[in-house]
Amino acid sequence: MANNFAINLGGEILRWSLESIDCNLYKLEPYKRLWIEGIPSIVKFKCRLSDIHEICRNEMIAEIVKYYIVTRIFGYSYEFAFTGMTNGSVPAENIISIEEIEGFIEMQEKYPDYEGFYDEIKQKNKIDNKQ
Repeated sequence: MANNFAINLGGEILRWSLESIDCNLYKLEPYKRLWIEGIPSIVKFKCRLSDIHEICRNEMIAEIVKYYIVTRIFGYSYEFAFTGMTNGSVPAENIISIEEIEGFIEMQEKYPDYEGFYDEIKQKNKIDNKQ
């Protein structure tokens, strides 16, 4: 069932599903395989504010206000830090970019829960790069 979530709905749904069962379930096989085989990415897309799920809409509005204050009033750069949900699917033509998160494994391994977690995939990558 978790595989069905991963294929059809994406990584966040898989993560939330596993965490709702047991917060450490992602560390066990076969769930660990689903976790490490994915490519961590940021999907940038355009949508109307009304398309943002109402639970997330207030956070989105707060990010817009922060962006305005930081960039326009103080003159600093600011990047949105928002993860949310939309009502329905995002049409392909609304996707602006899909960017892989470089160095994701290294970022996660700074936390005790992930020490050694990715050793298997790093070993596989070494072998693949030698060939």
